[in-house]
Amino acid sequence: MDYEFQDRYIGWRKAISLFEQRGTHKEGRVTVNRHPYYINFEILIGTSSLRPRLDSDEYYFIEAILHHYKNKNPNFPNDDIPLKYIISFYSEAPLMRDFYNDFYNLKVNNGIKYLGISSNDLIVGDFLKDLAEKNNHEPLPFFSNWEVWTHYAPEYPDNSGDGPSAESIIKTKRKYFSTSLFRRICPERAYLTYALSKTNIINRENIMNVFAPYREQETAEVIESESTEFNQERAQFYLENYFNVRDGESMYRYLNNMNVGKDTLDEGIVRVIPNTRTTPRNGDSYFWISNESSLREDSLFVTEKTFKPMFWKQLPMVLMNSKTFDFINDIGFKYEMTGINYEYIHETHLKRKIHKFCTEIDRLSNLSDDEIQQLMKENKKKIDHNFKLAYQMHGKKLDAIITRDFHESIEKWKPDTNQVDKYKKYMDYCLYF
Repeated sequence: MDYEFQDRYIGWRKAISLFEQRGTHKEGRVTVNRHPYYINFEILIGTSSLRPRLDSDEYYFIEAILHHYKNKNPNFPNDDIPLKYIISFYSEAPLMRDFYNDFYNLKVNNGIKYLGISSNDLIVGDFLKDLAEKNNHEPLPFFSNWEVWTHYAPEYPDNSGDGPSAESIIKTKRKYFSTSLFRRICPERAYLTYALSKTNIINRENIMNVFAPYREQETAEVIESESTEFNQERAQFYLENYFNVRDGESMYRYLNNMNVGKDTLDEGIVRVIPNTRTTPRNGDSYFWISNESSLREDSLFVTEKTFKPMFWKQLPMVLMNSKTFDFINDIGFKYEMTGINYEYIHETHLKRKIHKFCTEIDRLSNLSDDEIQQLMKENKKKIDHNFKLAYQMHGKKLDAIITRDFHESIEKWKPDTNQVDKYKKYMDYCLYF
């Protein structure tokens, strides 16, 4: 052991002692929890964090735990049961690629036999395998803890859908054309709002949910006064520097005719803005417009942006990659609606993908109210199926089953190999709940 690490390790002995007493300890944005067969490090860093990497002390703390226990499980001191470690990305984690080599090196340098990665948002697929191949080593095992019910907002639209009346409450006549959700501005969303501002959607009545980006625990006053201005400023930067587009007014044009929606109350940190209780609900519109957090073709990423329209019984228009789209349909949902062109899903070039997406939204926004209502009627069975399936996934019984399977897979060290088979089993269970 080098002298520098020896000094650091001695400094962490008190923290390790507290962890041994309590079974949990927090150091910065790292929380470590002890389970019978494994130790879990929760990394609280999301896509919007101002500090998207761990600080030195946070890394040193993880390393001290690894060095202290090595492969010996303190819960079974007299048995040959090895200790396992899980690095859990507690929040949205497309940043996992930035951490991957760091944790792999910690595993190798400390002689750890079992160290895997988990997330409740990211469904990795071949992502870790591709990362490992680029670095000429075996991939770290992945254990998915993805839960659809964490992605629909704290207050779902109505609880009458639990029985036979669910199909009858799908409203085919609605006041607004669409509800948009852009949680935080990023290059893709900046270009998307720019492209949408060129379509006929700005001539329709819409609901918009935009949240203050890149800052935690904002006050109501800051959120209400600065979020739109901040988004517009950020969008202009991304447009100019990522897409060579000089159009600082596109965000303003797109947001200017939008009605602030109820999601400003239900989602994220924007819970305390006054007057939102009287604002439109998502389900007051026909279409849901959003884009997934990661559009990379090598990722499979499913969040509330995909699932909200199911709970609100809308026609979903979500910009996503083909892997995500196929996954949603393969596990049992019916995300491909009649009368909508999904050519954009299979386009891999980002700008062309966005333009094809906006072209279809432009076409839909030129439909008459009677034509849109007919579209709703034609898709009523699919909308009803998606709502019932998503609603059943909210059940606590399924929550307990997935949690049980997650712990057992780590105990037996059986990482995920096929996410479709795994979650299709849960969907089938929901349908016959």
